[in-house]
Amino acid sequence: MNLYLLGIIFFLVLIIVGIFLLRYFIKDEKKLKEVSNEDLQKRGKKYTKEEIEEKMFNQYINIEMSMIDENYGFLRDAVSDQIYNQILLQIKENQKNQVKNKIQNVRKEFCKLIYLGYEQNLEIAKFWIRYSSIEYQTAQRNEVTEAGKEIVVERVVQGNDQVPIYHEYILTFVKDPTETEEIVCPHCGYQTNMLTSSKCIRCDSEIIPKSKHWVFVNKVTTNISKQK
Repeated sequence: MNLYLLGIIFFLVLIIVGIFLLRYFIKDEKKLKEVSNEDLQKRGKKYTKEEIEEKMFNQYINIEMSMIDENYGFLRDAVSDQIYNQILLQIKENQKNQVKNKIQNVRKEFCKLIYLGYEQNLEIAKFWIRYSSIEYQTAQRNEVTEAGKEIVVERVVQGNDQVPIYHEYILTFVKDPTETEEIVCPHCGYQTNMLTSSKCIRCDSEIIPKSKHWVFVNKVTTNISKQK
């Protein structure tokens, strides 16, 4: 009798969990509705959703690549302090283990602007992205050739340098709102409507404080596109 009751309770729990997950995915899909160009125009933006989606996807990939290249200057400008500290710990761990991360053949499937709003004096943009890339780790190893000569070679020690890995994330970027989207470099006169770094892309001079351009602050893994 007890086993029978436990079976009924277990079955009911499965039903409740299933309903909850269904509502969760439906709710998420509603949240992932793209921001339209009409919405951007109403907000006074001079860029289109296609432009900001392309720029912010490239911004994220540049962050990933800068972690591999240990480009601390770019990372310090492009990510929040919390994420920057996490990146430093990861780089130190790789250096300790004498391994290097590799990312190649990045192929974008989509990048969609799904939210643009203001919270606590910050402008917040969320992007739903999916892409594939070849990712693996290498390390240098001492090996002896057939002729008996010792050489140093770089070998794959983790991952696969042939098979792509698929990623799907919700990325969050923030910045302080500015009165105007048009920014002019005080050194060379370069004009732009949107910055992905605080440096001028023409002369590399400081244009605007870090708080005034888009900064990467969060990443959440999702598989919602597979649920459709």
